[in-house]
Amino acid sequence: MATDSSGQWETVHLLLKMTLLLSVVCAAAFTVIEFEDILKAFVAFIAWVGKHPRYGELAIMGGYIIAETLFFPRSVLTVATGYALRKAYGNSDKTLLVGIPLVSFAGSIASVIHFGMGRYIFSETAKNICARYPIFKALDKALVTDGFILMTLLHLSPMVPFSILNFCVGMSAMSFKDFCLSFIGVLPGSIVFILIGTTLSDISDLLTGKSNLNAKEQQIELAFVSIGSV
Repeated sequence: MATDSSGQWETVHLLLKMTLLLSVVCAAAFTVIEFEDILKAFVAFIAWVGKHPRYGELAIMGGYIIAETLFFPRSVLTVATGYALRKAYGNSDKTLLVGIPLVSFAGSIASVIHFGMGRYIFSETAKNICARYPIFKALDKALVTDGFILMTLLHLSPMVPFSILNFCVGMSAMSFKDFCLSFIGVLPGSIVFILIGTTLSDISDLLTGKSNLNAKEQQIELAFVSIGSV
């Protein structure tokens, strides 16, 4: 009986892994194939958010969580959120007031999802990696003893892919409490990317990274990026 239950659980694990990988591949392929249509839909969505701000904020939050769960870069999603809210509201102050807590909450939910995926779906994979490569075992111990400090510093860096990082940390023995507390390190970068999003004048700027930051805003951006990089 126990053997049957174990076999069923392994089957469920395998199906979950296959579903996750297939979802990520399909999302990436769809984005590439239907890129122009996605941009048109994004412009229409911005107009809808402007007319329905309450529901629009919830829709942005839901889309943010889903996209980051599928490993879309958080920096791009945050800039896009700033751009969408700025176009919808026509006001940078309101965009910052709404956008910062929105992306912080949505990003935290996505991070917890990635952490859970790594800990409960790919736990056996993690054990095999630690057994094969001693360096990963050492990193695992470091995350247990100094996980909060290490993760906070990593979250401060704009160069780190948060989705992959959170997923990998989920496979470690780091405590869930320390992991959640480290989210404070994401806040400076979120402010910068929302700020960049509010200065984009056109949807094409969102793709090229061009912005209209004034000198003071550029200094603020540079300060946050420098701190994170260090």
